[in-house]
Amino acid sequence: MRSFSTQIPTHLLVGSLGSGKTTLLGQLLARQPKGEKWAVLINEFGQIGLDAALLAADPDAQIADFAIKEVAGGCMCCSTRLPLEIALIRLLKEVKPDRLWIEPSGLADPEALIEQFTASQWQSRLALRAIVGVVDARQLLDPSILPPGAKRALQYADLIYLSHADQSLNLPDLNDEQPRLQLAQTDEALWRQLNQPHVLPTRQYRPLLAVAQLNLGQTLELSAQADSPPDLPFFYIEHALEHTVIGWQLPADWQFDDIRLLDWLMSLQEWQRIKGVLHGTLQWLTLNLIPGQVQFKSAQDALDNRLEMIWPDTLTADQIAALEAGLMACRC
Repeated sequence: MRSFSTQIPTHLLVGSLGSGKTTLLGQLLARQPKGEKWAVLINEFGQIGLDAALLAADPDAQIADFAIKEVAGGCMCCSTRLPLEIALIRLLKEVKPDRLWIEPSGLADPEALIEQFTASQWQSRLALRAIVGVVDARQLLDPSILPPGAKRALQYADLIYLSHADQSLNLPDLNDEQPRLQLAQTDEALWRQLNQPHVLPTRQYRPLLAVAQLNLGQTLELSAQADSPPDLPFFYIEHALEHTVIGWQLPADWQFDDIRLLDWLMSLQEWQRIKGVLHGTLQWLTLNLIPGQVQFKSAQDALDNRLEMIWPDTLTADQIAALEAGLMACRC
């Protein structure tokens, strides 16, 4: 275990909403070198920490030795930096990790994060290693619909991991100077790839010739009580970065009918991302929905129910009330 003063290899996982960053992190946790302890800092746009809950419920990650801390309620890159600084200092002091993984929101700007984590106050503690960009391979088939988060991942990452590549044919070539992360390789080769220092060369991309920059819009402020659990049941709504995020955190003994829940979710339209950990009729379930893909998996028992939805537009009070009524109608 490292001392607090030793430089810690640090990785960023960047990509758009629903690209598969948390899934990749779970797969990397399953490949964790023996004897290493990892720390994971997860940033979510919402308030209730769904990615951390999904990761903790992932059976593949149960064998790993890791600790998680969350920074919720906005993007690391555009929120006030004090909650992030506090969360990171606490994590390093409490865990003394051998490796640090940082998973920012899919709306975050990698350039701002790189600048932040290479600032002078962190140079003696963090050694930025290969930044991994996670891109849904199916979206490369039509670059005109590639989300801004995917374009930023292609621009700033040292390694590109193509999620859902097994479901896509005739993928276009990326620049040969930007290697792909291949989980199928041996552990030794995998860590040799990941342990390379971060380098940001000048690249030309095929077929992505122009990379859009995110307009960060308004500045979000995080609550000073972010580490304090809310009283349950808990509901929140936020409007920022031209998106609406709504979420529920409900008592663990509330159960939901699996079939009614799936039917209700499939009836919804125009959402951008839905994820959750819910107590189903027979077992706990994780759900992860992006347009065109629905994933339900059995999960470890969780401390509470959590459901979060991200919408590209502002929702009216009637629409929000209808969503809550729909969710409650699925309760056993």
